[in-house]
Amino acid sequence: MEKVPDKSSKLVFRLSGLPNAVETTEDVKSLVNERLDDIPVRSIHVYSLATTLNLWENPPSKVATIMFDTLPSLILESPDDDYWTIPGKSVYADSRLILDTNFLGMTPLNDVQPPSCHLYDCIAISGLASHPFGSWQPKGGDKTFMWIRDCLPKDLPDTRAIIYGFNTKLVESRSFQFISDLANELVSHLKTYGGAQGRIKPTAFLAHSLGGLVLKQALVQLGQDSREAYKNFLRGVVFFGVPNLGMNQEHFRAIVQNNANEALVDDITRGSSFLDRLDKEFRDSPFKGHMQCIWAYETSESPTVTMTRDGNPRRDGPPAILVDRSSATCRLFETNRAATFPINETHSDMVKFRQGSHYYGIVISKLLSILSLRRQVEHGNNISLQGSDERLTISDDFDQVTAGRSLPGALPTSAQQRMSRKLLTDFEVFRRESTLTATEEKALKSTTVDDTRQVIRSLETAQEESNNLMYMGRLQPILVSMQQFGEFTKSLEIFNHVSHAMAYVWGSMKYVLQMISDFPEALNSVLDAYQRVGEQIPRLQGLERLFASSPLYQEILILIYKDILMFHGTLIRLLKQRQWKRLFKASWRDFTAKVEHIEGSIARKSRSIENQVSITEFEEIRKSQSIEDLEFSKLKDKQDTKRRAMIRQWLSPFDCESEQVRFRNARSICEDPGRWLLNDSRYLKWLNPEHCETPAIWLSGIPGAGMFIFAELFAKYLEDQISQAALIEELKPEKLPVNLDHVYGRILDRILESRGPHMVKHLRHILGWIVCARRPLRWREIQGAISLDLESQRVDYDKEIAESPKGLFASIVKIHADDTVELVHGTAREYLSQHFVDLHEANYSMAMLSLGYLTLPQVNRERNEIDIRSDLLSGTHSFYEYASACWVLHLEECVSKLKEEDALIQLQKTLEMFVECHWSADHKQLLNIERIKKKFSAMQKSNLYGKITQAVASAKKQSGMDGSGPNKDEALDLWRVTEKFRKTLENMRASSISEADMTQLERFYGKNWFKCPRINCYHYHQGFKTAKKRNRHVNRHEHPFLCMVSGCHKEVFGCVTERDLKKHILENHGIDELDDVDDTDFPDPTKENAIKRSANQGSFKCSMCSQTYTRHHNLKAHLRSHEESNKGSKPFNCSVCEKQFVRKADCNRHEKDQHGEKIFVCTGELKDGSKWGCNASFGRADSLSKHFRNSKGQACLRPLVMEKSLEGVGSEAEIDSIFTGQVNKGALLSAYKSLPSFGEFLKLCGLENSL
Repeated sequence: MEKVPDKSSKLVFRLSGLPNAVETTEDVKSLVNERLDDIPVRSIHVYSLATTLNLWENPPSKVATIMFDTLPSLILESPDDDYWTIPGKSVYADSRLILDTNFLGMTPLNDVQPPSCHLYDCIAISGLASHPFGSWQPKGGDKTFMWIRDCLPKDLPDTRAIIYGFNTKLVESRSFQFISDLANELVSHLKTYGGAQGRIKPTAFLAHSLGGLVLKQALVQLGQDSREAYKNFLRGVVFFGVPNLGMNQEHFRAIVQNNANEALVDDITRGSSFLDRLDKEFRDSPFKGHMQCIWAYETSESPTVTMTRDGNPRRDGPPAILVDRSSATCRLFETNRAATFPINETHSDMVKFRQGSHYYGIVISKLLSILSLRRQVEHGNNISLQGSDERLTISDDFDQVTAGRSLPGALPTSAQQRMSRKLLTDFEVFRRESTLTATEEKALKSTTVDDTRQVIRSLETAQEESNNLMYMGRLQPILVSMQQFGEFTKSLEIFNHVSHAMAYVWGSMKYVLQMISDFPEALNSVLDAYQRVGEQIPRLQGLERLFASSPLYQEILILIYKDILMFHGTLIRLLKQRQWKRLFKASWRDFTAKVEHIEGSIARKSRSIENQVSITEFEEIRKSQSIEDLEFSKLKDKQDTKRRAMIRQWLSPFDCESEQVRFRNARSICEDPGRWLLNDSRYLKWLNPEHCETPAIWLSGIPGAGMFIFAELFAKYLEDQISQAALIEELKPEKLPVNLDHVYGRILDRILESRGPHMVKHLRHILGWIVCARRPLRWREIQGAISLDLESQRVDYDKEIAESPKGLFASIVKIHADDTVELVHGTAREYLSQHFVDLHEANYSMAMLSLGYLTLPQVNRERNEIDIRSDLLSGTHSFYEYASACWVLHLEECVSKLKEEDALIQLQKTLEMFVECHWSADHKQLLNIERIKKKFSAMQKSNLYGKITQAVASAKKQSGMDGSGPNKDEALDLWRVTEKFRKTLENMRASSISEADMTQLERFYGKNWFKCPRINCYHYHQGFKTAKKRNRHVNRHEHPFLCMVSGCHKEVFGCVTERDLKKHILENHGIDELDDVDDTDFPDPTKENAIKRSANQGSFKCSMCSQTYTRHHNLKAHLRSHEESNKGSKPFNCSVCEKQFVRKADCNRHEKDQHGEKIFVCTGELKDGSKWGCNASFGRADSLSKHFRNSKGQACLRPLVMEKSLEGVGSEAEIDSIFTGQVNKGALLSAYKSLPSFGEFLKLCGLENSL
């Protein structure tokens, strides 16, 4: 670095426009000397030279930072400027050089050489009212040093340093930009300089103060861009003193008072709604999952700014912490200190590092941690995650092998030693993860596979004795696989230096099974997990030669072993937590995700062995594994952080201080708030102890009392005045409104004063629709209704209104982003109903309009797709969704109140035509519709009266809470029309229509084209942007019972009934919520004999006597007489135990079940001589069959089913085939008739995929 003499001007200039041929700082000096005749070369000092980011230049120009001993005359002639142009001369005559001191935009400070080594960018963003370059320089006279320019590129040689400048001047500023404007400018620069073309390298940011808020807002905006280029460039940010939760900005207010930029300062105050929203959006941004954030906070007070009498700022105010620790770290200081660090400087000086500053070292280490993570992923090296262990890597001995070829030779001794060291590291991580004590670990290390099998046999014996068998065979896959794994690795001497390697596996299994032996819920879940993991472990028979000659495959075995070890470490940790049984359900959901991750990891390695991949292919697999591990870890951290934050928020006390600040700020807009109370005579009397009769004072009032809407409406009304004279006229005391009705009246008068009678009638009509609408109408629906021409049977958009709703109705309505038009307040509806519109007439109009529209030839289920596409493009169906859903609601409102016979006749004819057009011949007749018939009694002379009442009743049913969605039982076929229209519209989007057609369709139907088919659902008209979201929503309607197992597809799609859900949980997750304990003392209640009506006799027979009846209800009454006569009397006694029964059939069943011979026994013999079943005996075949249908019985049959399946019995076989050869075959076959097929039984036993 050059040293500038003491007479230096202290100004740092940016020199841009340098030709690409300029390669050294000496070239820059020569060129400047040639252009500026009055400055010798020795007075010019160049500190950086870099290629610009200007993609449009070919070749790109260069930019430098320079200083002068004495300022050139060019600058002295206009010292107040910050921008000077140096014209060209003989050398590079075609280029103009530009000197500036503002450093706005992107300024690179170095080039990485060679360019192939340029891997990363680091962009620095300065704060509020600070210089883009100078704010990073040390405080004092020497301006020759700037750590981002002079040190960072040396310590991060593969990184390009860039500073970003934007104008946030406070004093005498005329700018009214907000943070969102500054962020938009930053986004534009990022896109301009390579983001859109993918030219920006993976980037880390340094952001100070306001710069951090600008960056967060910019990332939120970039996160909304669908292009992946924007989501992959960010690696992390070091934030310095960023006011995430607001800052002390009273001294800023002194500077910006009455300036255009006062709103900018308001946005960074504590309690700002902008900051709250930004914090939430940033946390939800897709970048958050791909980046690391470090938060630095100041610990020294800063001098605050005051304004002198002549309007100049001075730093002589009381010292204060401008951004406190909580705000600067988003409160992470309390929950994650590793992500924060303090800097013992003022807010401004915390980024002004001097040479050799120890804070600079901390920042560089943070940047290294941010960027090194990316390096490792890109290069396939280790990824060291916080709290995780070191990753195993392929040894250096592999580097000499040509990619894609097998690796000959035995594993070198050095590689063995490295692997042993790695294993020892893995064991240490396992100890930390499992939290085992020294005694527990000692016992674990001495365990063998026989010890583990003995524990399993003991568990089976205990379960058999308690008649509560679980299928322990689920452990077989991992037992067999790991025993073979141990023998295989022993023959290869992989674990030669770690003799207890397999003991860790067997000991962990033994420990886990003993811990959960008395807790069936946990045991069942763990058995499932063991089965899933065990089934992924590769079978190694016949691969001895491959592994003996290939260090790569030996390394894969070690990685599989490590996955098994981590599985057990996490599982043991879960079981060692306090109150683990109470917490098991909640903890197991998280562990299930871990199991799936490990399962996938082992499966990938197994496939690598099966496919005999090369080292190059395995490197790719390992890279993807590393990235997946990183994503899983980040997701886990994110979930933990979210839960921790929720708990902290739940436990935290109310933030009284923030509330006090908020209310104080709210009061500050008034000159002397509360004075009315202090001056009130009643209050003064109470305050005087001599006159005070009671110790309490009661203040009561009507909060708001409509005053807010009153003030808002009247303010908008005044704003709409066309001239100052009109405004003054309206503000005359005698004309000021007294209440809301007066305001609405004034607004309505203004709307109508310049309209002719025809237009007033039209506006009254539309306002009537808005007032009576059963859900808020969209403007496009109103336009569709206005354009409807029933005479010519078409929709004519030449009739639509050119003015906007605001232009028509002023402030009496409000327009939402989705085109919805609503009245400004509920009181507006009351006023209009009373003074301007006739609700009955509006409902009649809407009913006639809806029915007339639905009878158009275009609204027909037989219409072909080509015509429907044409109708959609012309806007014919913009009114369809409202009309199809709400016609019956408006019809009901108006039909009983019609007084004029002509209107009733007209409505009846329109309704008859509508019903005839859409009548469904195969509908289901609805009963009990007397209320509908009564309401439509005025139409009972109609030939279609029955159809009309059925159509209304059916539509009402679908519109109500109990509406079940479209089905063929409906009286009308409108649901089929809706289905056809929507399918055509969705297909049009999928068929890549032109941009003009897309614009036209969005004009008529909005952007959410994927809608719910239920008319009683909000999303029938609101819809979704994608079919996926719509389908998920519809599934919640049709399958409301959701699985509680995390990751299961039924968690999203659900089941139709609760019974289906319980069946799913049993069959797929082994959780039996339908377990039917076979208890002979309490048999299931007997089912009543099926009451069948004989086709020949047409009678119903009593099951307790010989009486018969022709009507079912008469039989029920007769049965009640039996019950009355037998009440308190049980005439039928058991011949063995004298137990009494009301019915003889019950007595017979009892004698057979309890005292008869129980020949139906759950037992049998397998081919290897071992027994299956639980030895439970039953008096009836149906009881044994019922036993086989529940989870306990399925566990009994599972060994037999597995044996038969291995023998080749196909899934299409009948269930009786599995009992062939059993000693009690006859009894078993008696039970099989009510059992499902063998294939279905395989599924029930969970064996359809495991064999």
